[in-house]
Amino acid sequence: MDNSLRKLGLIPLFFFCYQFYQHTVMHHTGYMLWMCNASTGALAVGLLCGWPWLVRVATLWLIPGLPLWVYDMTQYGISPLSSFLEHIGGAGLGVFAVSRIGTSRRMWVHALLWFVLVQQAARMFTSPGLNVNTAHVVHSSVARFFPNYFTYWLACLLVAATVLFGLGLLLQKWFPPPVTAETPPHGINQNSPSNRPQSKSD
Repeated sequence: MDNSLRKLGLIPLFFFCYQFYQHTVMHHTGYMLWMCNASTGALAVGLLCGWPWLVRVATLWLIPGLPLWVYDMTQYGISPLSSFLEHIGGAGLGVFAVSRIGTSRRMWVHALLWFVLVQQAARMFTSPGLNVNTAHVVHSSVARFFPNYFTYWLACLLVAATVLFGLGLLLQKWFPPPVTAETPPHGINQNSPSNRPQSKSD
């Protein structure tokens, strides 16, 4: 990852810090463990440290988080400026970064593990009343469909895996994985005569 791209990590870092300040003022610091907030922080760290896998993971969550955030505003009102910057700016910057570094075929698996990690952190460190990432109880909008929290959690995991896998395939079409020495460009056959190293007898 080149230095110019890594320096862009200062932008999501600012978004994350601004959002942290807003939630601290409102005494809702636990909200920083919502997937979009945590993923904005992950995007900043991934860019600044030059970790492409973390940039991909963060972007895979920031993209679907955008329409969910819009829906949330229709239900609970307009969000503060910090939320606009984080959701719109974070998702846009993530897509731009992925367009530069390329994708990977397993990034959806890493993103799913990231979800489990952040959700369990929310379960351990946030108040049940906040229900961050629905880590404590079934969301009220679908409570009648699930007899217990475990079945709800499995359903959430299945939906998340499906969305991440589909979005990962889409991003791979737009921004193919970077070509390495072991992975020839699409359409090139390493075993073809033109690509085999010539021996002395040729």
